[in-house]
Amino acid sequence: MQLLQMDIVPKFTEWAKQGDVGRKKLNNVTRYFAILLVFIQSIGMAFQFNNYLKGALIVDPSPMSYLLIAIVLTAGTAFLLWLGEQITQYGVGNGISIIIFAGILSTLPSSLIQFYQQAFVGQSDTTIAWLQVAGLVIGLILLTMGAVYVLQAVRKIPIQYAKKQSAQRLGRNATYLPLKVNSAGVIPVIFAMAFFLLPRTLTMFFPKADWAQLIHN
Repeated sequence: MQLLQMDIVPKFTEWAKQGDVGRKKLNNVTRYFAILLVFIQSIGMAFQFNNYLKGALIVDPSPMSYLLIAIVLTAGTAFLLWLGEQITQYGVGNGISIIIFAGILSTLPSSLIQFYQQAFVGQSDTTIAWLQVAGLVIGLILLTMGAVYVLQAVRKIPIQYAKKQSAQRLGRNATYLPLKVNSAGVIPVIFAMAFFLLPRTLTMFFPKADWAQLIHN
């Protein structure tokens, strides 16, 4: 939606310049568009998983079954959107980002258990495994430090006033315009992931087409 506000859709550009009123309109359009997109993707995912499992996932592959699955997934997504807005309004930080972080964090215990079983269980020499653990910890620390540095980086542009001031007063009351280096945050990454996954999403609707087989291969 932010890309569409850049003079691509004139109405969205007009709303973006209207302050809080326009922001509320854009948020409503974003919600409706997200619900529609989730509904379409839910049907495609149901088709894809059912074809991948050779019909073992859905016992009755009728249109009503796919419609029911899409409604349930869409309702769950709508609840998460509402929950994210509540966290943003009454909690700490961005609600959607916190929910995504919680989902990633929930897979951490099982990943650690799997890594432990592969690296240590049944191994006589665990030196390589401990080196892998040390490298993983150091890599995570460096990655976290780099992400925090980029997100918090600010370029200060000095502001000069037309009114003449003495050098002593100017040095005491120096004013800067802070500009974040990465003002977009994680939005470009999410958009890039969605863009690259778009072809595979389209193949869910045409699994037997030649171009779909080419994408899968």
